[in-house]
Parts: sequence; C-alpha cells; structure tokens
Amino acid sequence: FGVGGAAGGGHGAGGGRGDGPGAVAGLVAPEHVPARLARELRRIHSGRRNVSELKVDAVIAAQPPVEPAGFERAFMLSANTISDIERSFASVQLGELARRPPVMIAFPSSLEAGWAPEGKAVAWISTFVPWTPASGAWDEGQLERAADHAWSVAEGALGAKMEVVERRVTGPVAWVARHGNANANPNHIEMSIDQLLGFRPTPSLSGYTTPIEGLFLTGAGTHPGGGITGVPGRNAARVALGRIGVEPGRARLARRARERGALLRDAWQATRALRRSS
Repeated sequence: FGVGGAAGGGHGAGGGRGDGPGAVAGLVAPEHVPARLARELRRIHSGRRNVSELKVDAVIAAQPPVEPAGFERAFMLSANTISDIERSFASVQLGELARRPPVMIAFPSSLEAGWAPEGKAVAWISTFVPWTPASGAWDEGQLERAADHAWSVAEGALGAKMEVVERRVTGPVAWVARHGNANANPNHIEMSIDQLLGFRPTPSLSGYTTPIEGLFLTGAGTHPGGGITGVPGRNAARVALGRIGVEPGRARLARRARERGALLRDAWQATRALRRSS
C-alpha cells in the first residue's frame, strides 16, 4: 500500500516471475524501481513445482458424525503419511491428480448455524492440483472429476459420507481470476525456504518497507506468510505508522511511562540534592 511519496495508493495482488514494476502491482513507475530491487523481484517464484489449488464449497444434508464436535472438528487437515505427501506432489508436478492428496476439511456451520440453510450444514474442502494438467489445460469435465476425487478423499479421511445438496468448485483458473495470484497461490508466493523470514518476499522488502518512499508491503507474500492471522497487516501498519510519526498504542503508552519515570527520577534526585544542601 502507498503512503505519499513516489508510490500511488491502492492494493496489489501478488505475482510470480515478472518485471519489477509488475511485481509491485503497477503502483510505481519503472524509473523509481532501483536496479537491485528489480533483480530481486525477478527472482520471486511461485508454482515452480506446478502446484495449484482446488476448493469445493458445499451445502450438505447434514454434518457427518465426527467426534469430538465443535471447534476441534470445525477445521481439519488430513495429510496421511509423509510418503503419501511426497507421492502426491510428485504426481502434481507431472500434471496428474494425486491418488491420495492432502486435504483441508472445514465445517463452518458447526460453529455458527447461520452459515447454512435451516436443517443443513456447510462444508468446504481444499486440495492441491496441477496448475497445468498433463492434457495441457483445465476444462469443466476435468475440474468436476478433480472435485469428485477430492471429495471422496475427504469422505475417506472422515470415515463418513457427505450428501451434497449444492456445491461450487473453484479451480486454478477461477482462483487467478478472483485474486490475481500467480498459479492461484493462496500464499501469494511460495512458502519455500528461500522466501521465508528475512527473505520474504525478498531481502530488500522483508521489513514491510521498500526503497521507494511511501510504499509499504503487507499480505501473505510478507512475513510470516499465508494463513488468516492478521500478523502481516499488523506488522506493516506499525512500520507505516512509525514512518509517518504516529506511534501505535502500546508504544505510545510505553514511551509515556518512560517519560514519567524519568520525571520522577529527576524529581527524586533534586529532592535529595536539596536535603543535602540544607
């Protein structure tokens, strides 16, 4: 996001490989992008292993009897074994559907009844699929078959069938149309070791700031990465506020406490000095 300076205001979607200005969402004219930053931006990668995402949102007749009920079963990750994970990603890299892919399973209506029509439940599942299938491109038939397969894997993990009343399938192409991330990556860029911590998204941009005055970064493409934590936004906001001279609440309270402590210390020292001189 931009705060004055050379950067224009706005929000940008993450990108994969591309030129420097494109990777900062077109907010900055090319002449304002330092050469070093442009080189770093060109090295950002997403989808190197042909990995993308498929999600199925569904209204189901009833929530399966998975114990314990409530929060602990509102969201689950079923990855099976390490060998299954390795085989799954090998299949995806070849453009094939994994036989037993990792699946995320969630039942939002188990926590809030308003998520589902009366007497029904809501579920969603998400799994990894090829960005580019072996056939060359996704079509509706392939997408539906992939969704059916992922749903069957989820039912197997739960040990229960889920009767679908209505569903919506979001595949790689639809994800890109919705949020613009390269390869439909929900983390904006890959969560690989070379793009974590002080390297996320690049060394020059890892502190939520940029060499361009007024341009700050946030979102899943910054530390600590993907997931709905709010941490990237909070961290970036604190940095931006500091740059424009506005202290966050806790920092302001801490500074005032230090100032008051210093005043009390000075008053005590002055009182002692007066007593000694009297």
